Amino acid sequence: MVGPPPSGALRPASLDSTDQRLGRGLASALASALLSLGPPSFLAAAPVALPLLLALAPAAQAQTVQTLVGNSGTAEVDDDSTNLRIGVKFTTGSSAVTLTEVRLIVQAAPAAPPVVRIRDGSTTDPTGAIIATLNNPSTFTLNAQNSFTAPADITLAANTTYFLSLNDGVTTRSDGMEYQYTSSTGQPGVTGWSIADTVRAFVVGAWRVNSIIPTFEVHGRIIEEPAGGVTEAVQAWQVRFGRTVAQQVVDAVQDRFSANPQAGLNITVAGEDLTGATALAENEGALSKLLGFETVSGQQLAQGSSFSFSPEIAVEQGPEHGEGTARFSLWGQGALSSFRGQEAFSLHGDVSTALLGADWRTERWHAGAALSHSWGNGGYEGEGDNDGAGDISSTLLGLFPYGRYALTPRLGVWAVAGYGWGSLSVKPDDGSKREYKLATSMVMGAVGMDGLLIDGAADGFSLSTTTDLLTVKTTTEQVDDLSSTEGSVSRLRLGLEATRPFPLANDAALLPSLEIGIRHDGGDAESGFGLEVGAGIAWSAPQQGITAEVKGRSLLTHADQEFRQQGLALSFAWQPNASNRGPSLSLGHTMGAGAAGGMDALLNPTVIQGVGGAASNGQRFKAEVAYGFPAANDRLTLTPGVAVALSPDRRSYGILWSLAPYARQGQMEPWEIALAGEREERNSATSPVDHSLGLRFSLLF
Repeated sequence: MVGPPPSGALRPASLDSTDQRLGRGLASALASALLSLGPPSFLAAAPVALPLLLALAPAAQAQTVQTLVGNSGTAEVDDDSTNLRIGVKFTTGSSAVTLTEVRLIVQAAPAAPPVVRIRDGSTTDPTGAIIATLNNPSTFTLNAQNSFTAPADITLAANTTYFLSLNDGVTTRSDGMEYQYTSSTGQPGVTGWSIADTVRAFVVGAWRVNSIIPTFEVHGRIIEEPAGGVTEAVQAWQVRFGRTVAQQVVDAVQDRFSANPQAGLNITVAGEDLTGATALAENEGALSKLLGFETVSGQQLAQGSSFSFSPEIAVEQGPEHGEGTARFSLWGQGALSSFRGQEAFSLHGDVSTALLGADWRTERWHAGAALSHSWGNGGYEGEGDNDGAGDISSTLLGLFPYGRYALTPRLGVWAVAGYGWGSLSVKPDDGSKREYKLATSMVMGAVGMDGLLIDGAADGFSLSTTTDLLTVKTTTEQVDDLSSTEGSVSRLRLGLEATRPFPLANDAALLPSLEIGIRHDGGDAESGFGLEVGAGIAWSAPQQGITAEVKGRSLLTHADQEFRQQGLALSFAWQPNASNRGPSLSLGHTMGAGAAGGMDALLNPTVIQGVGGAASNGQRFKAEVAYGFPAANDRLTLTPGVAVALSPDRRSYGILWSLAPYARQGQMEPWEIALAGEREERNSATSPVDHSLGLRFSLLF
């Protein structure tokens, strides 16, 4: 093969067709049966079985090669231009094929070897990319069909036009081979294949239209698509895998933009800071997980683990970089996400990503690059008439440069780009025990703006934004009888949040807020439009120990499905004493969908998600009242309390009791003993009543 193929046109094919495998399978089975016989039986059966055995394999091989298109059965046309350089177009059918040979009727052979080629047919003249240079027969038989064989592993793509180029490269007529010609485009071959009714001939130094057509036949083996739509499943799964990886990278980079790096080494494992200001001996959460009192899941370990290292910067390196401020940083972070999709298949997958990066920041600029390694596992299951299923796993290694420019101290624009390459393995659950391994690639880009558009400080109007655009493109290469695939997705998000505090008497304040989120997902995965509007007002009276808040939102997702969702949340808390003594009361009531999440409920998920209507129409009420009494000569505080929680499908009642040293509000209690008893009842008559009793002891040391 010479020269590059057109995009999607030339791919290697190595798996035999179904007929070929069937023929070899029958031959193998018959041979095994013969060998299992004893010598007398073998000798008796051999005269009958051996001829059949010898015939099976050639027959199976012969069945796979067929005439794909041709016009050899049509009448010959006499013409004096039969030794010109000529190109005739033909178009393939709905399946890719492995090219085996082209047969031509030769009328006169020149002294020099002729050149017959298959070229890209997307051009007007047969001068496009060379797909294959065919091998000449060892000897020519005049006025009869001669076989020009194809090199190994030449695949012609489905629904693609090619040129059969005769006397390729010849400029002088006397140097060309003479072929038989006809005026017909041929007789029916494989469905969907056709021959163009005109050809292009190189005459007097230029390409011209010629009405006569060479007499030829194209032979090959049809590449059967695996059952169950494996190609479609691979395309759908891989584009979601790439989208998930891209989102993990963008989230990690945004964390870097918002981070305030501290000099030295900082390590977080499973959400616990091991190098912060709190000593490990005083880190209750870290010790609980380290000693096994609290279970750490793989998801916690992947998502909650990170590190960063930033060297100290001397004061003399610049007035804008004060003592101890770090400019260069090395960092690492993990991420774990899942995805689900619904097309002709039900798709699912878990994606883990490890990132290692380095960046450099100045007063306004922040730039760096991250190296990622991602791996995912999942599968697909057919629905309805499509009963295909299988397991899919994929890996991806990517490089992602990123940067941010601060327009103001609290507003910036940023961009991330990247390229990834890897492999995908798919094992169809069709009993064949086949495994396909494909090369994959991903290209992504994202731009955005975040921060305060208007900074009203402590008592003015403030407007913040979260806006970004993400695009991802994934490809998989053709392998064996799986076609190459290409998919792309895009996501546009716009979020605005406005707040305006109003001071009141006695240090009280009102803080109203308004937020709006707009999102559009498009491409070859889940798509839709979402719009969310939310509003809230918070009141705080520190001298009375009162805080209250009302928040509501209305969410519209997948506008084409007319799905609407509303939610309202009210909360009230009262703790008049600035210590852990005296009365305390907290109330909470929600109606409809949760309203506390704000516009994050729309902007943060990987894709737009709907919420079941039944679960979003209920109401939930929670209340807790407690009173702290002095105990042990005023050194301790004993706090009994009661709690109640009500919802449409269940209700629970609890009794609380705790003992701790006296502490003022905001002060850490060095130790605490807490006892809680709860009774939970469900509305279902068949559900049992649950009782629980819990004892908790915490100690800072």
